Parts: sequence; C-alpha cells; structure tokens
Amino acid sequence: MTSISIPLERLTTAHICCRLVLNGKPIFLLVDTGASNSCVGQHRVDFFDLHLNKKVVEAAGAGHEKLTAQKTDKGVLETVTGQLLTELPWMVLDLEPINSSLAKNDAPSIDGILGAELLQNGQAQIDYQKAELRLQF
Repeated sequence: MTSISIPLERLTTAHICCRLVLNGKPIFLLVDTGASNSCVGQHRVDFFDLHLNKKVVEAAGAGHEKLTAQKTDKGVLETVTGQLLTELPWMVLDLEPINSSLAKNDAPSIDGILGAELLQNGQAQIDYQKAELRLQF
C-alpha cells in the first residue's frame, strides 16, 4: 500500500483546498467530505480535456436546491509531483455560485471539488495541524 501526503490550503472562509493535476493540468480543488462525487466546474471541462457523457442527471447538494450535472469519461488525477492517485469520472456542475461566494470573502475560486469517492477509497485522513491530506492506495 502506498501512502501519499497532499498539502492543504485553508481559505479565508475556513474551507480546505488542495492542488493536484488532472489530465496533465493543474487543478485547485475544495476538499468536501460530504460530496459523494468529485466534481469539476463546467467552465473548466475543455481546459482539462474532459469528455461529457450525453446523459444529464439530477444531483443533490447540502441545501434544498436540485442541481443538474453530467458525468465525464475518466480523467487521470495525480499529485503535483506526478504520483498517480486515480482515474475516475467527474461530475460536471456549475460552480459559479460557490466561486461567487468565495470571491465575496476574498478567497480564490476553485476548479472543482474533491469528493468522498476518492477520499473513502484512499482511506483519507485530514491532519488540520499539519495542513495535510493523507491517502493510502
């Protein structure tokens, strides 16, 4: 089993984020243990060379609103040092409401969300003191 440590960044909003590489390009992800799937913003699909499936699905957020999403073909996710984490399909969502809220708090915008499917498969441990996400594959 391989242990991988990923540095975390705490935003002014107290959210935690990490920098990874998706399909060879840098991605800034909000770490969300409550999100069932990893997501990428629809504004970044082309940049990350992701291919959308035709089917539109309904997704549920923590609030009462219903979101529409599309799944992509698998994308290759790596650390910034080139360690392979996984290949997984991404859910594509409109992240504009999240990024708008972050901007109002002087926080940087995100490209996507690192969700529970990767965190559970990697037996994630979040060390807040060391600002580190540890995964084991």
